[in-house]
Amino acid sequence: MFAFVLSVSLFLSAPADTTPVFSPAHRSPLPGVQVYKVAVAEFVPGEWACEPSIAINPLNPSRAVAGTVLNRVHSAMDYGQKWQSQTITSLLGVYGDPVMAYGPDGRLYFFHLSDSDGKHKMEEGLLDRMVVQWSDDNGKTWSPGTGIGYNAPKDQDKEWVCIDPNTGHLHLTWTEFDKYNSKKSSDRSRILYSRSTDRGETWSKPVKLGLYEGDCLDDDGTAEGAVPCVDGQGRIHVLWSRDRKIWHTVSSDGGNTWPLKEKMIASQPGGWNFSIPHLGRGNGLPFTVKRGTQELISLFGTKENDRALLYTMTSTNNGDSWNTPVLFDPKKDGSHTIFGAIATDPITQHVHVICYAANTSFGTMEVYWSRSKDGAKTWEHFNLTDAPFVPSPKVFFGDYNHIAAYDGHIYGVWTEQWALRNEMHCLVVNEKLFDDE
Repeated sequence: MFAFVLSVSLFLSAPADTTPVFSPAHRSPLPGVQVYKVAVAEFVPGEWACEPSIAINPLNPSRAVAGTVLNRVHSAMDYGQKWQSQTITSLLGVYGDPVMAYGPDGRLYFFHLSDSDGKHKMEEGLLDRMVVQWSDDNGKTWSPGTGIGYNAPKDQDKEWVCIDPNTGHLHLTWTEFDKYNSKKSSDRSRILYSRSTDRGETWSKPVKLGLYEGDCLDDDGTAEGAVPCVDGQGRIHVLWSRDRKIWHTVSSDGGNTWPLKEKMIASQPGGWNFSIPHLGRGNGLPFTVKRGTQELISLFGTKENDRALLYTMTSTNNGDSWNTPVLFDPKKDGSHTIFGAIATDPITQHVHVICYAANTSFGTMEVYWSRSKDGAKTWEHFNLTDAPFVPSPKVFFGDYNHIAAYDGHIYGVWTEQWALRNEMHCLVVNEKLFDDE
């Protein structure tokens, strides 16, 4: 039985402050590779140029669309040679945590947090639900916003989505806080799930995943970072962090039912929230993807002996069991390795990662793109940085980056910080050209 949320079918045209199409400054650190500077913080209101997410149009991989905090969307044309940026508005507000995704039919989805009364104040309309907007013209026009999971006065935060490539069904997970940042032991956090079988217009009543709840401190004891993944059999997997462990649950019937209890599949030393010198908060929340018909691969962070590390963890039987986590270390010089994001190309089956390597002494940061052609068993690592940058904990740097791949085309997005100002950069790779060099 489904409980449906009212959706408005009217489409809004792109806002008036849409910037004209431009060709951004770029650098070419490797043959066949382009890195574009797409956005700079506060050149327009709402542009914080951090927490970027990107999606590739499966019907036309020359088109990709990225979102950044708070309310900006950037559309790439001609494989990133041209970009157009715009500020997105919604009937329910747009307040960060952008997640971009294309469905198999070419519909583009933009998930984000709410600010339904426009007051920017907790305990009112801020974070009162998840919001999805969609576009059928690669981001030129958008729906006005459909709410998901309204449950006032509880707060809804940190969402992610996966889309079944066969059915087009949307599977959304997020954290519900009884009261965000509350220190009361009676206030709890939990992972929620909802799905849409009609291209985002209506959503099922949210259900709680797993038995155990966390605190509301937005810290290691909080149930957070749930990322769903559809495996080769159409089952829905969700991994998340809580209490310095990685947890896993799976629905075998497309999200209709879930096990009562989640399984602990890995320890997470240092938890998911840890400090990095010269940066402040790091984030080790897991990203999980499927490869082929049997494999799942998860990437998550830890902090051990004062060093932030990334690990991959693989299942070769669609999540029934998981291999021991393996260290993922692109620079191999003792750097902190942080903010890892992972993607699988559904055509080539290559696995791609974007991450930072941070110098432990000077606080400088470099960006790495890594590629595996054998299911995360071996990796090639490529440094994308012309000159290391130095972030400051005084400026909000965000909690995640992102990468997407389709048919040999890779788009990766991340934040750099120069003179206390964030910049969003985008990697664009054509693997055929890259490998032919």
